[in-house]
Amino acid sequence: MVPRRRRRVHRRSLAGLGPAGLRRRGRLPHAASPHDRVRANQSAAAAGKEPQPFLMVSSFIHPHDPYEPPREHWDRFAEGEIPDPAHPQVPDAAEDPHSHRLRAMSGFDTRYPELDQVRNARRAYYAAVSYIDDHVGRIRERLDSLGLGENTVILVTADHGDMLGERGLWYKMSPYERSSRVPLIAHGPEHLVPKGRYQTPVSLLDLMPTLVDLAGAPSPKAAGDSVFEIARREQTGEIGPKDRPVIIEYLAEGTYRPQLSIISGQYKYVICPGDVDQLFDLAADPHELHNAAREDHHAGTVARLRGELDSRYDMEALEAGILESQDQRRLVAEALSMGRKRSFDHNPEPEQRYVRGDFWGALEYGTIREGAR
Repeated sequence: MVPRRRRRVHRRSLAGLGPAGLRRRGRLPHAASPHDRVRANQSAAAAGKEPQPFLMVSSFIHPHDPYEPPREHWDRFAEGEIPDPAHPQVPDAAEDPHSHRLRAMSGFDTRYPELDQVRNARRAYYAAVSYIDDHVGRIRERLDSLGLGENTVILVTADHGDMLGERGLWYKMSPYERSSRVPLIAHGPEHLVPKGRYQTPVSLLDLMPTLVDLAGAPSPKAAGDSVFEIARREQTGEIGPKDRPVIIEYLAEGTYRPQLSIISGQYKYVICPGDVDQLFDLAADPHELHNAAREDHHAGTVARLRGELDSRYDMEALEAGILESQDQRRLVAEALSMGRKRSFDHNPEPEQRYVRGDFWGALEYGTIREGAR
């Protein structure tokens, strides 16, 4: 695993308004799925059969770089209304080498966006969130208008967050909360969705068992659990936040070695061979500014969480498997580079490229283009 410096990726990102950009990839999905379900239910009722359940997946790219929302949503936030990064200072390299690797890989170690670019990007990100909120609302309205709202469960989640300038970082790839924490909102009938806000940690691994639970099928042999079952057990006092640790694996760009994070209750513990261990008390230190891993009164917590990781992972075997996989892919890449090469990807003209460039391009080319619709 090698941190790639200034990696060329398919990103030409814009921090501000734009006539195209990702928003054209995030329109409300065609409403055929719920309409088809209504017609199918009507046909089933006419034939004396039970109505069948349905699953509809609505996927949006926003909020994501390029930070380029529609004007309607940009204008919902006044100039200066979005706060600046609360802690933009770059951590000490000895205490947080991973963040420095990410900055070097992205090119932010030698150049960094000006304050107006930072503010544009953050305002655009907030606007993109409101854009998705509107679409979720439209989906709910459509379900209600079709008579499906009362017996449909809606799950809203995401795959990652964005550092948005905190700690000198942007995008994902970091174990810090702003990057790794995502929403998980469930709405539906009370006999299916336990009401309330729960403290037991869950992860995206729990989504599949949750859908299986909703379908009434037997529990699968999977790494996760139904979030509804977790909520019910928390309600009855069977489990609490410390009883169900969640683990984050990071095995991608910006690290030489596997990085593992474990969240148990209020604590997050991060290890990566060659880096200093990190322990954060998320209750006392929600911004993760103080590494408590070497403090004597946290020795028991560190030992407990390290033991949990050691019981689940053989770090040497994990790293060896990753390197073997890389070697195999390099062999394939070298073979495919021989002879006449034709790009598999569509390669449009520069003006039509909505995700092209590099990490720095997400902010360097950020403009507010007046007259955009």
